[in-house]
Amino acid sequence: MEQEDREKIDRCIDKLVPLINMESIWPRLFLHQIFFSDDVSVPKWKDRLGTPETKREILLKIKTRGPHAFKNLIQCLRETHQENLIILLENPQSDLSMTLATMNISNNSNSASDNCCAQPSTNNNLNYDP
Repeated sequence: MEQEDREKIDRCIDKLVPLINMESIWPRLFLHQIFFSDDVSVPKWKDRLGTPETKREILLKIKTRGPHAFKNLIQCLRETHQENLIILLENPQSDLSMTLATMNISNNSNSASDNCCAQPSTNNNLNYDP
């Protein structure tokens, strides 16, 4: 991983930890070969993915996982619909990333992709009289 990318993770870590949905990204970290099932820390992490300490450890460890680790992390985030974190990582000093971080966006509910097929409201015409 490039030094610049390691610094992006370092600058954003306090914002990433509460926002990242580690449970959804976990299988992708293996699929994209950031981690392997025989890595020494995996058994310790897998039962504690939701804790801030584990999230922090995983994110910091990603910095040591080779030249493609940052690019692969971005891909994992994209595949798990955590685009807000991509923006945060790619532009750690931007006003938008600060806004996203302070909004405490939930990655599990109410995303645009989850609601794209929602049924329209039945109260659209209040003057309707059957």
